[in-house]
Amino acid sequence: MATSAVLRVILGENSSQRVVLPLGLPDTVTELENEIRRQCQLQDLFRLQFMDELFGNIFQDLTSMEEIQDRATVKVLSLRPVVAGSCDNGPLTPTHVPNHAELKLEQANQVYREEGTRLIPDPKLSDFKMRWPALFDVTEINAEFKRITTIPLQSKFLSQLDLYSANLLKMFESTTGQKGKQLKALTNNMDTDDIDAGRDLLIKGLYLNEDPGDLVQEFIDVDETIVEGAIEKTTMGIFTLKNTASEDDVRIVLEGVTVIQDLETVAFASAMLLGLIYSLNLSYPKKLSCTFEVLQKIIMELDGGVLSYKAQSLKTKLHQCE
Repeated sequence: MATSAVLRVILGENSSQRVVLPLGLPDTVTELENEIRRQCQLQDLFRLQFMDELFGNIFQDLTSMEEIQDRATVKVLSLRPVVAGSCDNGPLTPTHVPNHAELKLEQANQVYREEGTRLIPDPKLSDFKMRWPALFDVTEINAEFKRITTIPLQSKFLSQLDLYSANLLKMFESTTGQKGKQLKALTNNMDTDDIDAGRDLLIKGLYLNEDPGDLVQEFIDVDETIVEGAIEKTTMGIFTLKNTASEDDVRIVLEGVTVIQDLETVAFASAMLLGLIYSLNLSYPKKLSCTFEVLQKIIMELDGGVLSYKAQSLKTKLHQCE
């Protein structure tokens, strides 16, 4: 007769449950994932990590069932927010704000029920924002990002920029050619006593054969109608509006819509934009894929095991500047 097993499954920062396996541990990781999905009523794709006692109880990716035993602790890591109910057979009560893909599915189901039409276009982000405005609140973005990744967004992003600032500035100063001239112009105009200005410079100065203007667009004393026209043409980006008659305004734009405004700095806006990409399950723009890869894998240290050639080159140069 098979010996039963029980696992502690961590679903989030303040959420964990027991999963009972009457027939003992399954033979494969896939079978275990399916059983955890069934008992804990998880709907999204995820991977498992296990608490490794050999290395101070840190979590490592679970690749073989030989790595765990009865009463082990495993953690669910999802690329999208985890939707969890209780481990009994009661009804599922979702507790997260739906992402863009889930809203599309919900709208498709509603149209099919009412009109018999099976497919509809993607919902506009403006409609999505109107329906779930809380998802575009800074506090909610920070909370959602931590729930997805277990890493604090704002504090980690800004502290990592500060950590790399000296090496990035050295790298900027050693850059030659036209790009080197542009970087030197940026650094020469920087107020060395202004931490926020220094962080903004680092974001604007990141260069991986991509145009920094595709990420940050700056408007100085420009009529609002011109700004709105540029916003409508922007898929994803940060707008900075400088006006001598009012406070500077930093905005985040997605799909031609201003989703957040009145932010204080470009660096802060970059952190919030990365958080929105995670919580809305968006793809990086192709023309900025390397820049966002650096923000994700080097600055935030998320899934940094494999880097593209450009990102790896930047990381190597940063270490050479130490």
